Amino acid sequence: QPEQLVRIFTDTPPYRFPFSVADYLALSSQQTTFTRIAGYADRPMTYTDGRSAERLRGREVSWTYFDTLGITPELGRNFTAADGKPGAPPAVIVSHQFWQQRLGGTPDAIGRAIRLNSVDYAVVGVLPATLGPLETRQEYFVAARWDTPRRKGPFFITAIGRLPDPAKADVSVAELRAINKRLFPVW
Repeated sequence: QPEQLVRIFTDTPPYRFPFSVADYLALSSQQTTFTRIAGYADRPMTYTDGRSAERLRGREVSWTYFDTLGITPELGRNFTAADGKPGAPPAVIVSHQFWQQRLGGTPDAIGRAIRLNSVDYAVVGVLPATLGPLETRQEYFVAARWDTPRRKGPFFITAIGRLPDPAKADVSVAELRAINKRLFPVW
């Protein structure tokens, strides 16, 4: 149901900006009009298998990302709230291509550790071979562990939401403006 999906920006007309961590955390805790919301940011990292290293395209995503998009891993599981908590063990969901080319395409890849930017990430899922436009060309997705920041910036998170009724988007827009109005004086 792609007609239910929307991209959410912070805006100062005529400009639109990505979210900061503070904006995203406020949205996720205060919104009531979306069935689901999620955030993501590009996060290229270096993958090494112990013999060679390569720079790969990937994303850091909120634990709600794949549920918001309606994607279920082919193997393993989606991220959970526990994966998104600061201090949680690093978790990754890999693309079907990454799984086949770098992990041998075997089911025992689930639970294995892969090394990204010198950190071991546990593989918790493998995505289906066919994906939507947001996942294409991405090799992996790491669970974001965004914690309340000391300042509002930087602005790097793309927020998406799923509306229960796209015809009533104006209700969500009004709620988003109210959240922004409450948040602005704090920062």
